[in-house]
Amino acid sequence: MTNAFKEHERDLRLSIYTIIVVTTTWGPPLLGGITSRGQTGFELQFTVLSCFFVLAVPAIALGVPETAYDRADTLPRIDEGSESPYKESMCQGIRRDRILDAINDYIVKMKPYSYTSGSADSITLLEAPRAFIAPTTVILFFTSLFPYSSLWALSSTLSLLFHSVYTTTTIGVLMTGPWLLATATATVLTLLPFFIPRLQSRFPVLSSLSTQFNNKVITVAITAGSFLSFIGILTFGLHTNVGIDNGKISSTNLPAISFVLGLLAAGAYVFDAISRPLIGLSTASTSSPDNQTTATRHENDMAAGVACWRTLFAGILVIAVPSGISSSSSGAALSSGHGLRDMCIGFAVVQTVIAAIVAGVWWFYGEEVRRWDGVVMKLEDSGTAGKGSKGREGSFFDTD
Repeated sequence: MTNAFKEHERDLRLSIYTIIVVTTTWGPPLLGGITSRGQTGFELQFTVLSCFFVLAVPAIALGVPETAYDRADTLPRIDEGSESPYKESMCQGIRRDRILDAINDYIVKMKPYSYTSGSADSITLLEAPRAFIAPTTVILFFTSLFPYSSLWALSSTLSLLFHSVYTTTTIGVLMTGPWLLATATATVLTLLPFFIPRLQSRFPVLSSLSTQFNNKVITVAITAGSFLSFIGILTFGLHTNVGIDNGKISSTNLPAISFVLGLLAAGAYVFDAISRPLIGLSTASTSSPDNQTTATRHENDMAAGVACWRTLFAGILVIAVPSGISSSSSGAALSSGHGLRDMCIGFAVVQTVIAAIVAGVWWFYGEEVRRWDGVVMKLEDSGTAGKGSKGREGSFFDTD
């Protein structure tokens, strides 16, 4: 889909898309709690969500038939003063029969698949698998593993932990912190690059701020994200552990739990916000400077790799964490008073160690990491990708 836009047009649209995704991910639990207040209970939430598919499924089938976009099919540019071959047809206006013909032509030519090619070679087919194991992809995955996975794992255990204290409605309120802080973090970090030049022109004191994503900025971002995640994970475990009595949470501070979950969400989305700029920095160094389509394709592959690995292991923790803190034999919500606390301490310590190692790697060996990206993905750019790498021209979409 992003191939439909030019290089300078994508950043803002991706930023807006990210903000919408974060908001719609953590905001609905608040509405879900309100919806569950009726006699139907939480089952009404699934009824409401199913209603959206009445519009979503046809929209996906008819509005997004394929991901390829051929810019060559756009109208040719007409110089001022010349006679346009489309002038006569445009002056006729939009008629009903033309609309029906366009709809019919669209449906007839609509593909039920996004890509097919009988001429794709092994290098093209292995681009995505290589991007999944590129050094930058692996480093970003390990850096964001525990903040992202802990956020989802702890959020999925809220009903298990607090069912004896809070109702379905108030459990939804626990998502207020993640919703507000995650949305604020995503908004600031994704839109800030667009406003820094304006702020520097208005406030000269800010002219010393770097507008480029370099190794120092990367290290600072990793440190900030890890600090927020460390506080969120550790405080959640320690604060919740205080209210445990006989395997159940007897009392706790609801706003405090919501706030520390929000700090954890903020830390997780700091890593999410720096992932694409980091990947873009790598692909810019390892791709041919005169072939932006290739760089964009590699960037999308690496971003998909980070998201895939992170989601996979987040799902594992979502399943494992409730099993680790619950006890089916005793019927208690918590197996012991220290299980949740010890788990959170372990996650926080491991995240700190990983962040320290990754920050050191980017500070001292950032260029080497990007060079090895080119080696793994078989790229070429002014010697930065290493010897023996093969550069390729053209686009993955050209074979569609």
